[in-house]
Amino acid sequence: MATYSHSKLSTYENCPLQYKLHYIDEVEVAKRESIEAFLGKRVHDTFERLYKDLKCSKLMTFDELISYYNEQWDKSWNDAVVIRDERCSAQNYKDIGIKCLRNYYDRHAPFSQSTTIWIEEKKAFSLSEGGKYKIRGVIDRLDKTREGIYEIHDYKTSGRPPLQEELEEDRQLALYELLVREKFPDVKEVRLIWHFLRFDMEMLSARTLEQLEDLRKETIALIDTIESDKEFKHNETALCDWCDYWAYCPAKKHLVKVEALPVEQFLEEDGVKLVNEYVLAWNRSKEADIEKERLKERLAVYAKKEGVETIKGSDYTVKVAIKDKLYFPGKNDPDREELEKIIKIAGLWDEASELDVNVLSKTIQSGKWDKELIKKIKQFASEEESVRVSQPKLLREEE
Repeated sequence: MATYSHSKLSTYENCPLQYKLHYIDEVEVAKRESIEAFLGKRVHDTFERLYKDLKCSKLMTFDELISYYNEQWDKSWNDAVVIRDERCSAQNYKDIGIKCLRNYYDRHAPFSQSTTIWIEEKKAFSLSEGGKYKIRGVIDRLDKTREGIYEIHDYKTSGRPPLQEELEEDRQLALYELLVREKFPDVKEVRLIWHFLRFDMEMLSARTLEQLEDLRKETIALIDTIESDKEFKHNETALCDWCDYWAYCPAKKHLVKVEALPVEQFLEEDGVKLVNEYVLAWNRSKEADIEKERLKERLAVYAKKEGVETIKGSDYTVKVAIKDKLYFPGKNDPDREELEKIIKIAGLWDEASELDVNVLSKTIQSGKWDKELIKKIKQFASEEESVRVSQPKLLREEE
């Protein structure tokens, strides 16, 4: 079984397909580092230097700290770093880093509140006996106070501090607490501390042993889900803008394919032509419904052939969703009585909404029920392909 991390688990939760492409297939793509990630890395590097010097009884002045930060920024900067907000320059973000460091330095100098044990420490541990469910991570800093309290610190340069209830659900630092409790037998109390540097804010959380045990079980269940996944379906969200795998995703790869085409080839590409025809048909009167249905069928054929979901035209995109749908016997069907009997015996009549066939179909496809029961019920179902083509959407509406 693979070794997991909070980042790896989050990738799967956000988009199983991205997880597969990155961690399983190891598809090589040109990585785009965002300015936010670049800024965070430079600030973390600077704090690492600060605390490593402190371990040697050397306290950096603030000017020395900023000098080191500027040196790391200039040495690491490259034109491939992506700045999406056109209102901001690289210098603006560099200045934000200086502000973050000043806020932290002014609040904590001379940094003698506790003893630092780990600095940017890479560690791994298991969620279960036998080492089956392995987790690894990098703890920004682990301290121990004079009162014997262990503190797990995390630096954040993000532009929005979270609500306290969001932090109470945070998995990353809580997983690190499981690690700390395993490595240090004397642990009695652990504080999880986030430093939201732009706002000069510290936010804390503490977990009970019961909460940590629930987290352990939930994480194991998530890993089991990943290990058993055979489809790794894509999940289109706002996070797609930061994804490097558009050329492999059904929701995005047609956009990538036609983007680089010269105008003449673009307008003659089959998918583009179909979308443009579909948009014209959509905008006509109801008399064009037959033509729209014909174009829907052709769009479905194109989508299946190209392995795409979103198809781009000149000014619009459409989405084509193709699914296998289960159909069950109607109320007057002679097989209906036997199907109802099987569900009642299993004690799932209420869950099936007294045999609402749409609810039953969704429940079967979710895989929540016993496999043998699903197998019996499926004997009464017929499977047909369902095609849904969306209303055309202007390209600028997707930005």
